[in-house]
Formats: sequence, structure tokens, C-alpha cells
Amino acid sequence: MRAPCPCGTQKMYMHCCRPFLSGKVLPDTAQALMRSRYTAFTKKKWHYLSETAAGNAAGDGSMRGIESTRWLGLVIHGVNQGGVDDDRGEVVFTAYYAGAGDKQRLSMHEHSVFKKLDGRWYYVDRVVSSDGVSGD
Repeated sequence: MRAPCPCGTQKMYMHCCRPFLSGKVLPDTAQALMRSRYTAFTKKKWHYLSETAAGNAAGDGSMRGIESTRWLGLVIHGVNQGGVDDDRGEVVFTAYYAGAGDKQRLSMHEHSVFKKLDGRWYYVDRVVSSDGVSGD
């Protein structure tokens, strides 16, 4: 299938996030993991989301109730560390979505924290602002 990847890289899905979601390749940066997790949401690959979360993010229930969500796009605002040689990284992004049958475009802004544990990147937490809203 020659479709663009939902993560917004302009690469074909089969050459972008599909190898990560299939388990054939591990993301080598925090941003690659974040993009692949977004793609997992769009493809409803709940097992991948569970397998790539650790720490405070593991088992937080964030996948419940979103089965009918239509993911519309992803914008990366910033990346701090999270490179191949790092063991920690942060990605700030906005994901756009709509509920089933909903024509209104909504968004969620998040400042995600990632850690490399035993050579593999995991989503571990998010930075929450003082007003309780995730993000910067």
C-alpha cells in the first residue's frame, strides 16, 4: 500500500512508521517513537502503544474511549535531546482529531517525555502545566 504516513513526515507509511508498528525495527530517536505512537493511534494498534510506554505512562488508561477518534494530523513544535546517543528526550506536539461523526476539528497539545531503557525508547511521562493542561 503506497499511502503517506499519518505521522506527517511526507514519507510513505511502508518506509516510515510501518516497520516500527510491525516490530521489525525499533525507533532510534524519541521523535521517531513519538511519530510512530501517533501513527499507532491512527491505525488503532493498541498493543504498540502499550509496548512503548513505561513509567508513569504505562497503564494510564489513555487508550480507553478513543476507538472512534479520527486523527487528522500531527505538528511537531520542538524536540529537546532524544537523539540516537541520548537516553532522555522531549517532544512538544499538537495532534488534531475529531470524534466519530464530529465535523469539528479539535486538538491536543502535549509536551511528552521519553527515556531510553535497555537500548529502547519509551514514552514515560508528560509535562503538565500549572493549569492542568498538558504542554508548555
